[in-house]
Amino acid sequence: RDVERSRGLGDVYKRQMYSSTQYGRFTIIPLLIIGLIVHFFSNDLIWQALSMDALFLLLIFMFYKLRIEVYSDKIKLIYGIGIIRITFKIISYSSVQQIKTPWYYGYGIRITPIGWLYNIQGPHAVILKYEGENNTRNEFSIGTQFPERLEACIENTFIYKP
Repeated sequence: RDVERSRGLGDVYKRQMYSSTQYGRFTIIPLLIIGLIVHFFSNDLIWQALSMDALFLLLIFMFYKLRIEVYSDKIKLIYGIGIIRITFKIISYSSVQQIKTPWYYGYGIRITPIGWLYNIQGPHAVILKYEGENNTRNEFSIGTQFPERLEACIENTFIYKP
């Protein structure tokens, strides 16, 4: 678990520098409530109720947690059971800072006025401006319960280039 085989680099391993998992109470509970309401109001059509149950269970399994992993060359975000995996290859960063997102930015994967936001619960996030593959400049925010730890890890792992 501490190492991941790098694709295309033979037997070179990348070291995991940080890992954090948070569970989305505010994602799971509303989906359960809506799923139960839909289930009880569609009692005439059993196939409709079962298909809606399956859909809400799939959504819960896809978004019940967010795991953040920082490696020596990338940041990986893994939602739920791992169907949704997002990887950012990072060459260097120009800015990293803690922010508080407003409640109306929501949860999950969102486009916001500050760029893409990946979160599962709470208002705390870290916004990262970085240089990726092909010298492209990008920015995104990661919601986390430990923004100071994630910020420190990014500062200590990647090269700062203003």
